[in-house]
Amino acid sequence: FTGIPDLIPSELKYLSPVTTDHLPPGCRMRNKDALWLQLAAQLTAMLANAKAAKAGLDKIRQQSHQTLFYSWRDFEVSTSAMSSLLEVSAQLQGVESLFLPNGEGRQAATEM
Repeated sequence: FTGIPDLIPSELKYLSPVTTDHLPPGCRMRNKDALWLQLAAQLTAMLANAKAAKAGLDKIRQQSHQTLFYSWRDFEVSTSAMSSLLEVSAQLQGVESLFLPNGEGRQAATEM
């Protein structure tokens, strides 16, 4: 067993049955490398957009207890929130594809 630690490539923290060259980009990603930072920024922006949409919807929900009618502005806020969530969903499919083997992410996305 003395030779086993030598089989672990220095860039991998844990053993994998797949060679480093065949791992998806997301699995090769390391804390603070370029892909990590790019993905972290993208996810932070998605989270901020989702929180902003939720805040708008929460305000409408709170006002709905005080009035019987919704305004056109309420409708616009609701549709904008739905559009934001659809955009987040599409972006998350791109993130998922970073962790899937060659092309499986694109194939799974088209099947959905």
